[in-house]
Amino acid sequence: MLNHARALRARGWAVTLAGYGPNPPPPDLAADPAVRVVALDAGGARLARGLCRLAALVWRGAWTAIVVQNPPGFPALAAIVLAGRGKTPLILDWHNLGGTLLALRPPPRRHGAALYAWCECRAARRADGHWAVSAALAGVTVGARAVVVHDRPSRIFRAAAARAGAEGAADRLSWWRRVLPHTPPPAAPCWVVAPSSWGPDEDGAAMLRVAQAWRNDGAGWGAAPRVALVATGIGPLQADFARAAAALTGGPVEIRTAWVPAAEYPALLARADAGLCLHCSSSGLDLPMKLADFRGAGRKALVRDYGPVLQEVFRPGADGWTFRDDAELAAALRTLALKSPAERTAAAAAGDTWEEEWDRQLGGWALALEQGRISR
Repeated sequence: MLNHARALRARGWAVTLAGYGPNPPPPDLAADPAVRVVALDAGGARLARGLCRLAALVWRGAWTAIVVQNPPGFPALAAIVLAGRGKTPLILDWHNLGGTLLALRPPPRRHGAALYAWCECRAARRADGHWAVSAALAGVTVGARAVVVHDRPSRIFRAAAARAGAEGAADRLSWWRRVLPHTPPPAAPCWVVAPSSWGPDEDGAAMLRVAQAWRNDGAGWGAAPRVALVATGIGPLQADFARAAAALTGGPVEIRTAWVPAAEYPALLARADAGLCLHCSSSGLDLPMKLADFRGAGRKALVRDYGPVLQEVFRPGADGWTFRDDAELAAALRTLALKSPAERTAAAAAGDTWEEEWDRQLGGWALALEQGRISR
């Protein structure tokens, strides 16, 4: 959604961002007077208040279009429909199937998966258009076939990679101490960044299992340089992981946990040696955005292979390497530590930026709205 907002601002649109979560938007959007941010509460009675606020926002405003990311499309979509915006084009931006995500949660939340899936189908029939992050996902959406808008590296990451290259590898310790003054920097010479939303579709515990395995078999690591897994992000499973990681010491694989501000996230990736993607798709149809972030920062990645959909955006060899289980991940980390910096670098492809992808796939839609050729 943040990248959609940037693309629309580049065309001169005013944008309102409404969403859940305590984190502020990145500085470029926060400082833009044409970007309005509306924070919605989540959970219990606060959720009801947040939905009422969203409905009032939709009812009172004069909107050119309304874009809703799904998941979590509900209950926000219900508030928009109840607000009666029948004359405003409604777009569903599909990032996964919410019913499959809900099915991963423990009871009693899991029992709502079928209802959520039904609501998704109903919402798809009400929407005027659909966007999807993969062709596989576009093929199963209800209603009109979705426009596929693959996640691509933003120019922000390209710029961060260029600055990091000019400053040199020694700069990363000073960067860490400036941005994360209360967290000791990794002692290992090889840094692998593992961003996560810490939900049930991310196997963050794999880092603990692999670090423990190498702790038990330190001799098997041999002369390879030590590796630090830098686990970033925030979410429901992060606190338990951080406690377990703090108790796990020794061995050739160390773990650091950190919350990195959005403005500094590209800089961290650019200073790392590689990325790690532990995404386990609930539907087998979605694609993790972090793959584009790694490529934008010029870093190859170790990626869990969860299905053919990865082939839409991930090029084995050029973009990194895949693994299927803990044993393959453990072996891949040791192999990665032995690779030269040049072997860990992901080459940029021509036209491979988010901004160019957006213009190719959605520029015509935006122009038609601007010219009044699209209405509900």
